[in-house]
Amino acid sequence: MIVFQILSGWILTVTYTPVMSAIDNNLNQEVTFGERSIFSTLVPFIAATIAYCLSQKWGSRA
Repeated sequence: MIVFQILSGWILTVTYTPVMSAIDNNLNQEVTFGERSIFSTLVPFIAATIAYCLSQKWGSRA
């Protein structure tokens, strides 16, 4: 279980791309959250779904 969490965190970290226009403009005081893609939304959803299913499966054994 912990391996899956580490791998999903690693994938999200590897695929993160900062917005270069926000980095180049240091004088700008606005907070930039970056662009969202379907991948950055889908991976955490799939990870949470798998974690929930596994916890239900393993929780019923106890």
